[in-house]
Amino acid sequence: MILEVDHVTKRFNGVAAVRGVSFSVPEGAIFGLMGANGAGKTTIFSMIAGNEQPTSGDIRFQGSSIQGLRPWRISRLGIARTFQIVRPFPALTCRENVALAVLYGAGQDSSPARAMRVAGEILNEVKLATVADEEARRLTLVSRKRLEIARALGARPKLLLLDEVLAGLTPMEVEAAVELLRHIHRRYQLTIVMVEHVLRALMRLCTEIAVLDHGEKIAEGSPQAVSADPVVVKAYFGAPQ
Repeated sequence: MILEVDHVTKRFNGVAAVRGVSFSVPEGAIFGLMGANGAGKTTIFSMIAGNEQPTSGDIRFQGSSIQGLRPWRISRLGIARTFQIVRPFPALTCRENVALAVLYGAGQDSSPARAMRVAGEILNEVKLATVADEEARRLTLVSRKRLEIARALGARPKLLLLDEVLAGLTPMEVEAAVELLRHIHRRYQLTIVMVEHVLRALMRLCTEIAVLDHGEKIAEGSPQAVSADPVVVKAYFGAPQ
């Protein structure tokens, strides 16, 4: 298993945002985290990436605990994440945004010229080559989402955490994004863990999904199994009348 989340709890001022959650992600998988707003999904991402520390429990990456490590240390081990609210460096070009990740991520490339070249290659992979030298502030929402993925790829991750990269996109844009995620999964031989509210896309992309409700895991299994689970159906749609 490349990632193991082991009975993790996170409390904020005594309130448990995550309670005793466990799941394991095989190398090479696309694994989904599903749940309503406030279920604890982004908090789990923040603990994996080192932006928050668990109150109890452990998180292991490639068999070693990463609990207590700073985000930059975790990034250099090979974990990269995107954020729900996309915030590139607005005055820098797309190429410069990605080159920074190449320079300071897991690869730690020491050559700015090489980093810019690699950034161009990544932007081509995510279909942003035509705007590579545009300032990030000028991008549309869908292009900013793709730039966020490109910046994460620039860090040379083994594990990529995608936090609602499809949010706010039109149905046609979602279709294109699903194909892009499949492409980068194959192209970069990544393991992907994704949080997503676009359930149709989540079901199509993931081989396994863990479902959270009010900070607790209530189900885990294949997309077909979790979508038919009565506990999941009740959590999403309420008890039948």
